[in-house]
Amino acid sequence: MMVQRKAKFFAVARTSHDNATQPPLIRVALLLALLPALGCGYRSGLERVHVSGKASYGNQPIEVGQIRFVPIESTRGPITVELIRDGEYETATSGGVPVGTHRVELRMYDPEEYRTTPRVPGAPAIKQLLPPQFNQDSELTITIDSGSGSIERDFALEE
Repeated sequence: MMVQRKAKFFAVARTSHDNATQPPLIRVALLLALLPALGCGYRSGLERVHVSGKASYGNQPIEVGQIRFVPIESTRGPITVELIRDGEYETATSGGVPVGTHRVELRMYDPEEYRTTPRVPGAPAIKQLLPPQFNQDSELTITIDSGSGSIERDFALEE
């Protein structure tokens, strides 16, 4: 008997919320009202510029590394991080670098260690091979102007 009551309850609940009883215009209006709140997640409304170039240390291409564009001064936006492979980088996967002034940090890793070190929580950090003046103490900067489209900027670091 209890099973029958549950079945009866679900049947009543289903028919009281049956979408067929709502006019289609209301469903469309609700959907349109919710779309702006959902957003698309990737775009933040910030103007971004594609930046690419070469990165070397001591006249040798950085085989495996990382480049970071860290907003400074009044620049709004996230840090942009990209890989350096075979001495080249590009900000295509991150959507570009926000317009403004950024501190540029470069890191270089041993290719074998980078390939074999697991990247999971608790794993040891991969040894960074560049001196601090090119990463955490970097004074390298780049200013990206509005409407730049794309920029090519090389970083030739000297020992």
